[in-house]
Order: sequence, then structure tokens, then C-alpha cells
Amino acid sequence: PGYTLPSEVIAALEAGSDLNREMSRISGIDEIREKIGAVGYLSNGMTDRLMITRDAVLMALIPRLRRMG
Repeated sequence: PGYTLPSEVIAALEAGSDLNREMSRISGIDEIREKIGAVGYLSNGMTDRLMITRDAVLMALIPRLRRMG
């Protein structure tokens, strides 16, 4: 799964900042990476880091779970 970051965050990352710093700044949540994460904030709590990690692992396993081709 993927999601879009705000353009101001992308610009800051390209300038050398890190995601935790920028998301903590725009959200007002100190050390956001240890809490809801960027995706938790951007989705208004509809999903979180654990949920998207689980989904990403499941999608990566699809070729091994069901032989295709």
C-alpha cells in the first residue's frame, strides 16, 4: 500500500529533513513515528502503521500463496 505525502513534506524530505521531523511539525504530535505514524495522521486514524504493514506483507506473499502463470 502507498499513500501521498503533502507537497511541503516532500520538499522538506528532498532538502534533507526526515519524515518524523516533518510529520511531527505539521501534526503537532511529538515523535509521531512512535505513535500513529504519518499514515495514521494523514488518514484521520482510519488506518495505522501496523495495518498497512500487515497489508503490504500479505500482498507480497500473494505469489507464494497462490501459484499463478
